Order: sequence, then C-alpha cells, then structure tokens
Amino acid sequence: MVRPLKTSEANYKRNSRTGIKINNSRVKRNRFYLSSRQIILIAFLLVLFMSSGIGYVWSNYEGTQIGFDLSRLQKDERALLELNKKLKVELATLKSPQNLEAAARSLGLKDAAPEQIVFLP
Repeated sequence: MVRPLKTSEANYKRNSRTGIKINNSRVKRNRFYLSSRQIILIAFLLVLFMSSGIGYVWSNYEGTQIGFDLSRLQKDERALLELNKKLKVELATLKSPQNLEAAARSLGLKDAAPEQIVFLP
C-alpha cells in the first residue's frame, strides 16, 4: 500500500513529467521593515534635498531681483545724466556775458564810467 505524502514532502516534490518543483504552500508576504537608523538617514536626505531645492529657487529669485534693480538703476542713471546735461546748458546760459548784462540792466545798473575803473598791479 502507498502511504500518503506529508505536506512538507509534497511541497518539494518534483513533477514526474516536467521535473519542476511544485510548491503549493501559501506565499508569505515579505514585510518591508526599516530600522531607526535607516529612517533617520532617509529623513536627513529628504531635508537635504528640500533645502537644496529651496536654495536653488531662492538664488534664482535673488538673481531676478538684482536684474530688476540693475535695470531700474540704469534707467535712473540715464535720467540723471540727461538732467545734468540740461543743468550744464542752463548754467552756461546764466554765466554768459549777454545774460549777465541783461540781468544787470534790468536791476537798474549802468556801465561803469572810465574814472570808476581801477586796475590792480
């Protein structure tokens, strides 16, 4: 008489026709466990990547702001140079002998008489 196979024997028996091991036992799910050291390492790497990303975005933002400031300052410089040119022209006009003579005559001043002129050595 043929004795029945034990389950442990049946799990590792080979199929007589194909020669493949047959394992009909239930599949055990492998649980994924992390040690506390691995969790700390993962948290550290996460913080590192987040801080580097924030630093990259911040540096680009600062570069953009500096570009805007530079553009505004260049515009202000052009306006001040134009104002400087206008003021130089106005100063030259006010210092001109014709303008000074007209301003003196409007205040009631006259040309000096020859005896009022004093030459210094």
